Amino acid sequence: MKMKKASITDMHGETKKSLISARIKYRMIPKAESKINVILQCVNGHGVLEICKLLDMSDKTVSKYIHQFNEGGLEEVLKIGKSTGHPFTLAEEERKMVEEALLFSTPKDMDCGESVNWTSAQVRVFIQKRFGKDMCNVGIQKMLHKMGFSFTRPTYVLAKADKKNC
Repeated sequence: MKMKKASITDMHGETKKSLISARIKYRMIPKAESKINVILQCVNGHGVLEICKLLDMSDKTVSKYIHQFNEGGLEEVLKIGKSTGHPFTLAEEERKMVEEALLFSTPKDMDCGESVNWTSAQVRVFIQKRFGKDMCNVGIQKMLHKMGFSFTRPTYVLAKADKKNC
């Protein structure tokens, strides 16, 4: 099966020279520079498969960049959306329950450990027991940070008391 040769159907007022200038302007932004390189290679008459080999990119990516340029010009190609990120593992009401547990109880009260101060590992145990959901410690720390909590580390650890001196 032969792939249809990609071509620029509308230059949107751009010239080869303006594309080269844009590539120089965006040279510190690797993703933008590579997108402009795809457009330049297409303007130079290279097909999708040739561009893929030259720039070590997938054919879907190259085709997408060319399609974006044909639809809206360089502005459309360089538009980079912000990722919304991974959705929360816990629902809003579950997060409120975690917040209440952290504010009004200790790990010992919730059968998550023997200490009186919460750690992310103990919060993890609480979430597993209460909601049956598993989260990594880093995910828990990020979630708690977004909820307004902060972490502190002990500045020192007391040596075990000598039983003779007690």
